[in-house]
Amino acid sequence: MASAYRTQKSAVVEDLLKKLLGVEIDEEGKIMVNGQEIKQVMIDGKEFFGNDPKIATKYLPTDMIERLQVVERKSDLEEVTGIDDGNRQYVINLKVKRDMKRGVFGTATAGAGTEGRYEANALINRFANERQITGLFGSNNTNNMEFSDMLKGIPSQIASQVAQAATNGRGEIRTHMAGTNYADLLLNKKLKIDGNLFIANFNREELRALHRKNFQASGFNTVNQAQSTTNESTQFKTGWRLDYRPTSQTRIFFRPDIVVGNGKQGDTSLIDSAYSKNHYRDKNFYLNGTLTINHNLRKRGRSISMDIAGQISHTLNNSDTWTDKLRFPNGNPSQPTPTPLTWQYSDRTTDRNEYRIRLNYSEPISKTLQITTSYQLKKRYHHHRQNDS
Repeated sequence: MASAYRTQKSAVVEDLLKKLLGVEIDEEGKIMVNGQEIKQVMIDGKEFFGNDPKIATKYLPTDMIERLQVVERKSDLEEVTGIDDGNRQYVINLKVKRDMKRGVFGTATAGAGTEGRYEANALINRFANERQITGLFGSNNTNNMEFSDMLKGIPSQIASQVAQAATNGRGEIRTHMAGTNYADLLLNKKLKIDGNLFIANFNREELRALHRKNFQASGFNTVNQAQSTTNESTQFKTGWRLDYRPTSQTRIFFRPDIVVGNGKQGDTSLIDSAYSKNHYRDKNFYLNGTLTINHNLRKRGRSISMDIAGQISHTLNNSDTWTDKLRFPNGNPSQPTPTPLTWQYSDRTTDRNEYRIRLNYSEPISKTLQITTSYQLKKRYHHHRQNDS
């Protein structure tokens, strides 16, 4: 029972987890329970913002929780067919108090500091029995990327660099994001649906300067370096899970995930007499989907199933670089001699497609044993094109 652990009135799920034996939470919000990583949080058995558990643990209040469970969850394929594909994972399931299952509630925080620093977040829930709707909003310039899990697996070099910079504390990062999560039972409770929409914009700026004097027997030389880097990435991500039971013998799972985004990066550097500028832009598109259909035949334990999965990934990158060098033949910085300007352009396109179809037939041979026969067809395609000038 969650009420057995005393927490402050403003406490969130993460505060409760820290009081439980066997639970470890690192600085990035990664959750380990008895050595097993928690990659998902569910509410009353429904997925909540996909595979980003930090949204639930950092923003859901503890006073809505009646019970917190750590369970081993089967994959969609195993849940439908009973075939263990080795893709089980541990998840946290939050049981909501009965009096909180109808109504509107949420949390909001805001703060400001010196040098224009600010941070604001809000999470609003509307529950109506089986229907769950959550809205999430946030903005800050404090390098707080608590939702960086949404960037995992995105084929964008710029988005990955921004997430890595936030982890290492490099530069100033401004984050603006909004998302919504929806879960419900429809069609006379034959269709269970849960999914989310998420959009985020990340802006990063980093300035670095170096001034160094090297003393030698013949005198000394001076090294001056200055570098400015800006990154901007906007990503839209949506993921859904549909569990449909048209009849008592047939069950259908469909899980689509889509990511669309773009980004740009600018680098300006001055190293002694060499000045260069680089502009980099990318666009990314990612589509992943799985469809699992299972039909139980008349004989108990006998079934046929089909599992279809596909993935499409497209990334477009282009960059241009200008380099301008100055020479000082008389050793006087006030009398530079320019050299010819150099320019380089690069255009790269990467496509990765993968498709798989698997057919399964299960036949019981006793009350406790069954034989499963599978046939799988898989195809992969990878194409990379690059033009330089």
